[in-house]
Amino acid sequence: NHATKARQVLQVCERNLQDATQLNYDFRNPFVVCGATFTPIYCGQKEVSCPYCMARFVPDIAGKLCS
Repeated sequence: NHATKARQVLQVCERNLQDATQLNYDFRNPFVVCGATFTPIYCGQKEVSCPYCMARFVPDIAGKLCS
């Protein structure tokens, strides 16, 4: 039964809480994700936008947008 298996998996996960991958992320601060590096760009940080698709990028990516 799929529901039983799902409950078992959840129980194992709840007993063994750990972050396998550390993320560079602050859940309390609103952000958008850079379209090239997939890193968060937090409110107030500098960013550049593609004039064609409006995707947002970190300033290091300026001039290489939507390639």
